[in-house]
Amino acid sequence: MASSFCPPARGRASPIAPGASTTASGEDNVRVQRHTVGIAHVHSILQGARARGLDIPAILRRAGIAPALLTSPHARVAAMQFAALNRTLRRVLRDELWGLCERPLPPGTFAALAGSLLSCRDAREALQEGLHRARLVLSDVAPRLLPDADGQARIVLGRSRPRRYDPDFVGAGVMFYIVRVASWLVDAPMPVRAIHFDYAAPARVRDTDRLFNAPVHYAQPWLGLTLSEDWLDRPVVRTQDDWRAFRQGMPSNLVLRYRNPDSLAERIRHLLRAAPAQPPSLSELAIALEVSPATVRRHLLRQGSGYRQVLDSVRRDLAIDMLARRQIDIAQTAAALGFSETSTFQRAFKRWTGVPAGEYRRRRRDA
Repeated sequence: MASSFCPPARGRASPIAPGASTTASGEDNVRVQRHTVGIAHVHSILQGARARGLDIPAILRRAGIAPALLTSPHARVAAMQFAALNRTLRRVLRDELWGLCERPLPPGTFAALAGSLLSCRDAREALQEGLHRARLVLSDVAPRLLPDADGQARIVLGRSRPRRYDPDFVGAGVMFYIVRVASWLVDAPMPVRAIHFDYAAPARVRDTDRLFNAPVHYAQPWLGLTLSEDWLDRPVVRTQDDWRAFRQGMPSNLVLRYRNPDSLAERIRHLLRAAPAQPPSLSELAIALEVSPATVRRHLLRQGSGYRQVLDSVRRDLAIDMLARRQIDIAQTAAALGFSETSTFQRAFKRWTGVPAGEYRRRRRDA
């Protein structure tokens, strides 16, 4: 694949690619690369609202999500839409965990918990103290930090009550908050090594591995995650001013931030996002990453994909984000992503999401 690809220089910000934006949080200026979320996660986060008989189409429209997307098994929503749905459910249900637990968790609980940990020395002390406080307010799971072997630690979520929904989203939700809050406190992504669920893999295709940037294992004897233990020595660096900005940005700042930019997978995706119309070849990727082509290929295989699949997923995420947020037509979107014919892009978009691009845009506008 020939291209005029020129990798961004290390230490300098590259031009913002389609789907990237700049946001501010406190004193941080954070470039957010937009990702998408599978519709299976939308179904999961809505389980509590459905059980209470709430108006699901109205809730989705408030979040900018077209209700008709729920009928498309392969549909995806932009990360900003999922963050808006999170925020809408918290307000409607008055519950930080979206009505999924026996007892509601008042909105602001996780932000308040984060503020109470600013005086901790490091990530280890913050997690130990934070999980202790979380056990006092969570009704369905009891998280604990435990030592493991081979340079790993575990965060185990012991169940206080049987699972209420299948598939269960409580464990994923609590782990999501733990990872994001801890990452925020030390201003460095938690190096999650694996996610463990104590139930069978759901029928609907999920992308939990991308949300946590780690492999996911189902039907495990315990619920929780493993992480690199040496990360626990990182100092807590946040201040009261940071916390006030953090609290105001909840929950969007958690959904959209703290992917690990140093992981090889994220560096590959970053390079592909920077040049979707003229993507680098595998050899050019290897040169930019300062590794061998065989290393890139092996890494992608370990992730269960190849170069073409990763490029497809990058283009898919950018296309969804562009159609959701931007006032450009489908032909312009196709050209920006490197498709010479709009009809080819249309076929690819339907293959990616199960919905034609024009219909997706109409549904988005009808939301």
